[in-house]
Amino acid sequence: DIARESCTAFSNIEYVRMDMSANNLTVTPCDFAICINAILTDSLNKRINFFQSLSLCLHNAGDLILVVPSLESAMYTGMIRDRWKIDKDKSSTDTSPRTAIRKLRNLKQGNVEIDAVPTKHYLQAELELLLTMEGFAIQSISKVEYSWKTEFTKPPKWLQAPYPWDWMCIAKKKE
Repeated sequence: DIARESCTAFSNIEYVRMDMSANNLTVTPCDFAICINAILTDSLNKRINFFQSLSLCLHNAGDLILVVPSLESAMYTGMIRDRWKIDKDKSSTDTSPRTAIRKLRNLKQGNVEIDAVPTKHYLQAELELLLTMEGFAIQSISKVEYSWKTEFTKPPKWLQAPYPWDWMCIAKKKE
């Protein structure tokens, strides 16, 4: 709705919202797609469907802008949180072996728990591989940086760059 309201001067735009991770998704190819933090599921099958749907929904030579959470950034933030004990609530820390095993399995798949919900984060190299395998030529991958306030309730004043980031990938579907 926000995009539709912002672009009223353009009559050649169609706005479509759909579950790109659904099985047997039927899509009409378009020239341009933008996905911002849309592939967050911890389900590998749904992520596979999503990336395949991305390829199906674009014409050959169609353009894609994709923004996803960075696993490198999540790990960097976690190291800072642990080293300087920022926003660490000891009363809610579950150190049971079962919890530790679950968190390790999640992390090995790039799933970071945010408010106890496993959320997929991507390595830069992983993102390059996934898009290439679905027929995209990557034009650039860059960091979209955020304030430390997105990661910590009260970040210390000394905490500066490098800031937490997501990956932004600009790609073109191969002809």
